[in-house]
Amino acid sequence: MRAWKRHGRGERARYVAVLDPAEASVLRGLVGQVDDMLSGRADDVPQDELAALTGIRTGPSTAPDDPVLSRLLPEFHRPDAEGGAGADGAALSAAMRSVHEPELIAAKRDAIATVLASCPGGGGRVELTVPQAEAWLSAVNDVRLALGTALEVTEDMPDQLPPDDPRTDHLPVYHWLTWLQDSLLTVLLP
Repeated sequence: MRAWKRHGRGERARYVAVLDPAEASVLRGLVGQVDDMLSGRADDVPQDELAALTGIRTGPSTAPDDPVLSRLLPEFHRPDAEGGAGADGAALSAAMRSVHEPELIAAKRDAIATVLASCPGGGGRVELTVPQAEAWLSAVNDVRLALGTALEVTEDMPDQLPPDDPRTDHLPVYHWLTWLQDSLLTVLLP
């Protein structure tokens, strides 16, 4: 893949890249895995009679146990934040998660759907509008966060790992996703 390019201006602007078949397959696969994780979390919602009557979606009040999902769905309020200590802070955090997590999951899944709809399965040309490009940025960022968490990526991690490290084969994918995101962000900025 070569860097993203912008064609046109304003509302007519399009962001174009060409993915080879392996890149498209990896991207679609990783985006699909994140979607599966998010949909599983969305399906793991307690039954709420008031929500059924009002149509207001509610989600779980506790953070996910899975570290990858916890990274994708962080706390909406930190109980240790100023004025949020103690039982009141924990209750506020639980309430905020219950109310806002379904919206966050829906937004993330919408971005994923945009990527899956616009990324050709066998590779090829990708042409995005501004809203589609923004959705790609969001979805690629989520994939990077998920993969980075799974690989335990840190700021001081070397670009290449020893051959016997089990993460060695996956780290280049993380770096490619970083480059993909940066390349698209660079052409989106005015």
